[in-house]
Amino acid sequence: MFVENLVNGGWSSWVFVGDCSVTCGTGTQSRRRYCNNPVPTAGASCHGAEYDYHSCRIPCGVVDGGWSSWNTWEACTSTCGTGEKRRIRTCNNPAPSNGGASCQGGQIESQPCTLPDCPVDGGWSSWNTWEACTATCGTGEKRMIRNCNNPAPSNGGASCPGDQIESQPCTLPDCPVDGEWSLWALWEACTATCGTGEKRRIRNCNSPAPSNGGANCPGDQIESQPCTLIECPESNTAGKTVVPIATGVVGGIVLLVIIVMICLVYLKRQRRKPLDDKVSGENQRLQIIDRNVSLRQGGDRQEGMYINISRASRQSSSDTDDAIPSRVSIKDTSTDESNTYYNNSDILTTVKIEELKDYIKRKQVNEGLHSEYKSISYGPQHPTTIAQKKENMPKNRFKTTFPYDHTRVILQPVSGSPHTDYINANLVDGFEKESCYIASQGPLKHTFTDFWTMIWQNNTRKVIMLTNLMEVAKVKCDKYWPEGGKPMVLGNLVLTLQSEKERAAYVTREISVEDKKTKEKRNIIQYHFTAWPDHGTPDPLYLVLFHKHVISDHSDVESGKLLVHCSAGIGRTGTYIGLDALYEEGRVTGCVDIVKFVKKMRYSRMNMVQTPDQYVCLHYALLEAFTMKDTKIGKEEFGTIWREIQSDKQPINHRKLYKEFKMLEAKKSEHVKSEYTAAISPENMKKNRNKSLIPCKLLMTI
Repeated sequence: MFVENLVNGGWSSWVFVGDCSVTCGTGTQSRRRYCNNPVPTAGASCHGAEYDYHSCRIPCGVVDGGWSSWNTWEACTSTCGTGEKRRIRTCNNPAPSNGGASCQGGQIESQPCTLPDCPVDGGWSSWNTWEACTATCGTGEKRMIRNCNNPAPSNGGASCPGDQIESQPCTLPDCPVDGEWSLWALWEACTATCGTGEKRRIRNCNSPAPSNGGANCPGDQIESQPCTLIECPESNTAGKTVVPIATGVVGGIVLLVIIVMICLVYLKRQRRKPLDDKVSGENQRLQIIDRNVSLRQGGDRQEGMYINISRASRQSSSDTDDAIPSRVSIKDTSTDESNTYYNNSDILTTVKIEELKDYIKRKQVNEGLHSEYKSISYGPQHPTTIAQKKENMPKNRFKTTFPYDHTRVILQPVSGSPHTDYINANLVDGFEKESCYIASQGPLKHTFTDFWTMIWQNNTRKVIMLTNLMEVAKVKCDKYWPEGGKPMVLGNLVLTLQSEKERAAYVTREISVEDKKTKEKRNIIQYHFTAWPDHGTPDPLYLVLFHKHVISDHSDVESGKLLVHCSAGIGRTGTYIGLDALYEEGRVTGCVDIVKFVKKMRYSRMNMVQTPDQYVCLHYALLEAFTMKDTKIGKEEFGTIWREIQSDKQPINHRKLYKEFKMLEAKKSEHVKSEYTAAISPENMKKNRNKSLIPCKLLMTI
């Protein structure tokens, strides 16, 4: 039997079978071995891989490095003040190799950022030493100061926290208080009943009284002046026959004096040539009242002239502004054996500004202002023929309120249109200014053109409106101005609302008016007072604040007449004109004569200041206007003014703060006990912490 020998395979040596994978540098190269050493014969094949990869290195040339492109700029290192931004590049384009040079230059580039200055919070300096006390007596304080300058705040930085000034009271003696006089008391009765006498009045040095070494009041405590009395009757020493003789002689003298006075008055009237019909008419009307003079023989006291005004129906105190005027009768002043009458001009109605408050207070005790109001002639006093013509009656808002013929505003007639010169408005004199006011009714829709023609014709630049369009469900006035953005065309005039500013008690409207023919333009300011209540009168403070705004606003356009209207143009209109004119009179002369000015207004337009309450309101408004001070202080001025106040060394009652405090004290409301019934009721008394501080019903929160 033949037996074959078993031979296992064996590997040959490795043989490179390819080139290096790179031509430069380090790569890989494959190698191979063969299973032929020996070739397997019936035995096992070779174990392991036939192919293998081996590293190879081929020498290269030198490669210098190159920069990549710059990256974008990075964010700044700060948000304010000084900062820096940078950008980077890489040395990989190509990277240096085989001993090649690295990239030249910097890898990082930087530059400063453009930034705003950083905010700097303020820091306090050290405290200064204590300053001298702000007063040498009374209440004072001393203070020390530090400054916010270490550093000072800048660039929106926070201010220093805490106070700049530290103060504490000084210990001082009481200040001297100089004495000041009270108001003069009323004149005492004359020391005699006939012949030559003397009357006097007294004031006291108690407002305040001098104290702490302060000076006494300067001047005299008592003021006296002679009384003008009738002659005393001769003593009856010549027997009974002297009496009838003396009576006849005195009676004859009295009669002769009366005749001479009447003749002089008549001649004076005939010789006088008045400047216009208005002055003549007013003098004649007042002479009817003022010239009734008679003397009582053997009288023992001086009596006042009296005028009795009777009305068909007594006016209510409500503010109707369209009440029917009542008739007026002047009581016959013929001589009565039990009375003596003197010229009414001897009854003085002029009041000094500094005595106005006391005057009002005395008058109000027994409703004296109401009585005074009723003594002024009321109702139609002059012809109103033009207003009552058939063609003009539809132009009147009320059937009984007409403009007087002698002072009515006469419009320039429209060419080719008769009866176009009428409007329900009158010219009214002011303080030392003739015809400076126009008192008008509130316009009707069909009189808008007439109303604006009157404004244009009289170069009026300010219009005062004292009524709302609707009150108590009644139309009081029609809206005679344009809406915003909607021009109103009235005849030759084009009206455009430029602005409208609403405040708590009034609205201000600026209206542009253009004449289509001449192209002339004017700005008219309407001041609309909205705080007049439906019934009664407004708070005098609101009315005075409104008036002060009117006279101070757009003062450069006050060349024309001031137009004032409400509904009928008599009640509220008269009250406002009275406030404006009498404020000017008081400011110039130091006195006001309210009675005289109301008469003056009623000479120009019927029933001006229509109700007793409006008459009272006029008094309080004037008092408010004369005592109201301009106390506004700008924030820039406050520090300076406060230092001036603190350094004031005058006696306390002469200092600014003391006077302002006294002014506020004087403005405290005075209420009667009946106004506190709710606060002092048994169920509410226990709710009052302080029994002396309780609310009146009118102002109580419910």
